[in-house]
Amino acid sequence: SQPASWGRGGAAAGKAVVQGSCKVQDWREIEAEVKAGKRPPFDRPVRATGKGRGTVVASQYVVNATMLDPTGLRQSMGVEDFALPGAITLLISDKFLHRKKPLNKLWVGYCLASLSKHFYGRDPRRQKYDLVMIYYPDVTAAQRKEISDLIAADRVMSKVTVRWMPFPGKLRRMLYPEHEKLWGTRDSYFTTCGPAPKQRSWGWGYLVMTVFRVYLTFLSPPLRAYEYLWVFDADSVLDTPFCDVFETMRGGGFVQGFYMSTTNPMACPQRGFIENMSAWGRENGLCTASLDKLPTDTSWIGNFAVVDMRFHTSKVYLAAADAFLKTGGLWEYRWTDQSFWPIVSHLLAPDKTHQFSGWTMRHKGQPFNTGIEKVADPLCPKT
Repeated sequence: SQPASWGRGGAAAGKAVVQGSCKVQDWREIEAEVKAGKRPPFDRPVRATGKGRGTVVASQYVVNATMLDPTGLRQSMGVEDFALPGAITLLISDKFLHRKKPLNKLWVGYCLASLSKHFYGRDPRRQKYDLVMIYYPDVTAAQRKEISDLIAADRVMSKVTVRWMPFPGKLRRMLYPEHEKLWGTRDSYFTTCGPAPKQRSWGWGYLVMTVFRVYLTFLSPPLRAYEYLWVFDADSVLDTPFCDVFETMRGGGFVQGFYMSTTNPMACPQRGFIENMSAWGRENGLCTASLDKLPTDTSWIGNFAVVDMRFHTSKVYLAAADAFLKTGGLWEYRWTDQSFWPIVSHLLAPDKTHQFSGWTMRHKGQPFNTGIEKVADPLCPKT
């Protein structure tokens, strides 16, 4: 039986039960308890019904889903976990490269140039951080060589170690075979966004990017070699000098760094996401006091994130990510990494996150003018 202090209850009703009196336990303590056999594994599913602050996924929750073993995750760089200080990861697909313009006039070229000028070029000591290019199957060897040549021709970037990693090949299928029966594998999916019958179409590559970012990244031996990863979109550009994000994370003991936070549902409302994860947390003996106070539709814009690999490879984090993906909310409601990361951070490490500020960034040419760029970040000096 579970101790009463673990706060189970309310899951079956699908209600956002606030545990105002419990204390969120440090994730490292939880991990130690699991390894010592003092806490059961986080394998209790939740089949929530009813409504909390919004629709709660019920029928799509696959209790006994079995994860595939994706290809591309078995290769290793021959180093131990967390042996290297950090890396920037860029996810590359053919849509960034299919063009008539030269590479340096495309977003990938602009992205690399901005990293050279505003990050790597600010301090030669930053050149110890690798650049990992993760490419979809549609990126050809010739395209990869063109990118490598562009990097080699840059005075600063030529001193940075660049590693190429293939996107897991089996991700042209659903991660869970049971989900194939519910949604199948298609080029695009219509997800419910807002009151029915409003729907929006999302490409397979866009949605499966969430599977990779929140879960498979942390099972990959090449990426587990790093202490920290800076996840950056290849169509994003830094406009101003940027600090050493890895030192900021390490110095503050942060597990998750983000830039822009919003409760504007924008692409898709996230109603029901918090309720599902809160129910899963209570059912598995976790305090949900901080998570239950998180506003609905909270998102940390997904083109920028910095993650502590020790936290994100922990058993409790991976169990939470697995529980999220099993809901099917990604395919049915477009629940993505942008909303999952604030949810899991508030569930497991609410006092170990950092919002970077004091610099400007564009995504596909559009600036993020929210005021955060005017707020100085004492933990992230630019020089």
